[in-house]
Amino acid sequence: ANCLHQCLGPRFRGVADLKLTDYKVRVLDPQRGTEARVRALIGWSGRGEPFTTAGVSTDVVQASWLALVDAFRLEIIRSAAPAEHAEVNAEYGWGV
Repeated sequence: ANCLHQCLGPRFRGVADLKLTDYKVRVLDPQRGTEARVRALIGWSGRGEPFTTAGVSTDVVQASWLALVDAFRLEIIRSAAPAEHAEVNAEYGWGV
């Protein structure tokens, strides 16, 4: 997250305010043993309402990365959107 902040923060103002507030990992199908899928949930705060992103994979690192990248993508989209459309973007259900 720190690397993404440093790289993207100067270019996209919303990214600089993004803060990780919670991190949870759940095993979705434990009967599959080491092939089980995991869901990483990451809670965020920033300029607007708090939100959560999710990533799913059989690899916990990949699931976490997917959730992390989605948060940064969402903030970049929000910062690029005109103010009158900001609420519409939030209703698309990116958070979980």
